[in-house]
Amino acid sequence: MKVGDILVYTYNYNACYPHFVRVTRTTEKSVWLEEIPKKWIEHDGFGQNGERMPDFSKEPIPMKGSFRIKNSKILGHEYVKVDGRIATLWNGTSVSEYTD
Repeated sequence: MKVGDILVYTYNYNACYPHFVRVTRTTEKSVWLEEIPKKWIEHDGFGQNGERMPDFSKEPIPMKGSFRIKNSKILGHEYVKVDGRIATLWNGTSVSEYTD
């Protein structure tokens, strides 16, 4: 991972809420992150289901502390755990957000 990389993670049991974070600093085994606000690019009209992207026009929110870089043989790449959720390199496409 390198400074500027965007990672994405999702959470919830019966819904999906994506979060985007950017790497701001790195060492060999750790990264520091800032959360990037997200925006709807398409939704159901009620703001409950649709597609989300990072909103680079808004100010990012620094996250406290550092996060340990891990390598997964199953995933085949590096990841970090953010609040117990796996954050991986974002592929640049929109991410679905939905509720049941």
